[in-house]
Amino acid sequence: MVDVSGATPANWETIPTKARLLNLRTGEFVTFIYNPDHLRITDQIQWAEIEIPGSERPYYQFVSGGELTIPLSIFLNEFKEGKRYREGYVENFIKFLRDAKTPKQVSYGGRIIRTAPDILRFFWGQITFDDVAPGVNTIISSLEIDRTMFRGSDGQAVRAVVDLELKKWQEI
Repeated sequence: MVDVSGATPANWETIPTKARLLNLRTGEFVTFIYNPDHLRITDQIQWAEIEIPGSERPYYQFVSGGELTIPLSIFLNEFKEGKRYREGYVENFIKFLRDAKTPKQVSYGGRIIRTAPDILRFFWGQITFDDVAPGVNTIISSLEIDRTMFRGSDGQAVRAVVDLELKKWQEI
C-alpha cells in the first residue's frame, strides 16, 4: 500500500480535514500534506431548448446530467521547517497518480472485455458529493506535473505542484 503521509485506513478519522485519494482497485492511497487552497466542483446539466411558435421564450426540457469535475492544484513538499521529513513523498505521490491514470485491462469470465482507468475515491474531510457517503468515485482526466525543487545528489524532485482534474465516475 502506498503510504506517503503516515496515514492508514484505520486512523483516517484522526486526520479528517486532509484530502486523500484511495485507489479502489489496488487499495493504495495518498494523503495530501497540504490541502488545495480552494475546492471547485463543476456539475454540468444538459437542457434541450424547445421553441414553441407564438411563445415569448423557449421552454427547456431536461436531457441528462453532465460531467461533475473537480480541478485541483496540489502542492507537494518533502520539507518542514527547513528539514526533510518525508523521504520520497513527491515521487511516490506522482507515481501513484501516473499509475492510476494508465488504463488497465479488465477481464470478466476469463476474457478481456475492455480497458479502463483506475477508479479513485476522492475524500476531503466529511464532504459528500453523492449524498451517500463522504467522498466521490472519480477518474483522472488531466494530470500536469511541475517539479520545482530537486535534490542535488540524484536530481530527485523534493517539491512539485500537481494540477489534477478528476471526473466523477458512474457505473453503467
